[in-house]
Amino acid sequence: MNKTNIGLKENYAIALCYLFGWISGIIMFFLEKENKKVRYHAVQSILVTVAIIILPILLGITIIGIVLIPAVPVAAFVMYVVFIYNALKGNDYRISIFEKVANTLFEKDFFNNDN
Repeated sequence: MNKTNIGLKENYAIALCYLFGWISGIIMFFLEKENKKVRYHAVQSILVTVAIIILPILLGITIIGIVLIPAVPVAAFVMYVVFIYNALKGNDYRISIFEKVANTLFEKDFFNNDN
């Protein structure tokens, strides 16, 4: 397991990215300067939070969406638990759409090397 420049094991740093949603994602993104995997998961945490905020707005436009809106916070909580669990187990759990967005936003491939 790789170390990070903040002194944590990689999987612990990744789990911290998800612990408090976008807040911990932003903190970890700016604290971790070298480990691309940790930085990717920090960005994914931020993007997931943004999606969780936007999804109820988009769902509210439809009749079916109004019924589904209460399920969004529950699904978000479960998703973050899954992210943290996988990080602690050392699994690299990625959502492909967020990977594409993250790579586009930062104009680089977060997984270009073994970090």
